[in-house]
Amino acid sequence: LVEKTFEYDVTGLKADCAFFTAPLNEDLHVDKSITHDFVEYLVRKVGTGKLLLKKHPRDEMTYEFPEKIQVTEVPKNVPAELLLGILDDTKVYFSYPSTFMQEIRTLDPKILFASSKQSDTYNPTRILDSMKTIDFGPECLVDIDEENVKDRT
Repeated sequence: LVEKTFEYDVTGLKADCAFFTAPLNEDLHVDKSITHDFVEYLVRKVGTGKLLLKKHPRDEMTYEFPEKIQVTEVPKNVPAELLLGILDDTKVYFSYPSTFMQEIRTLDPKILFASSKQSDTYNPTRILDSMKTIDFGPECLVDIDEENVKDRT
């Protein structure tokens, strides 16, 4: 019923990695070049695999992946909850804390942070405070600009 409501069929949809975005530019005024940083990090993680991109409905930034990555972009109007049944064995990343992370806690989701883009509105303290509201700790935050990323995936 839910799939029919949103006219999106997830049957057979599989990915090595999923990336859920947030409206960072729209809400936090983060420089749009952050998308390039996120893409570079994800390409290192996925290699030549399949990536599921779920953009937040208010996220207007562009994410350009190289051809070697097979990207499936889920329409913005489709709720993330519709993807619950297909995320098993998938590495899951977010660009900002989301309540959806609570529903996929067992998948050990990570939040990507680009310290090079840090500002008054986009910084580890603010992100960690948001993570506390959904009961996630600093072990889920990955600084993609660190030389030795503390990412256990």
